[in-house]
Amino acid sequence: MVYGNISGTFNHAAKTEKFLIGKCLNKLETLQSALEILHEEVQPISDPILASPGYRKHLTQALFYKVIQS
Repeated sequence: MVYGNISGTFNHAAKTEKFLIGKCLNKLETLQSALEILHEEVQPISDPILASPGYRKHLTQALFYKVIQS
């Protein structure tokens, strides 16, 4: 899971990926836990050129959810 423009040190949600290994993505509990881990893992920086940190954090979760639902 790779995300751009979060911060200078973050672009890969490794903790979330590690959690998902061997798990069934169709289970609600798995999805909820993965979203919680992603929420903790993603720490956007404030940058006047980019969207707000809160929006970018929410966007990472929304994109993940969209991929799972596809």
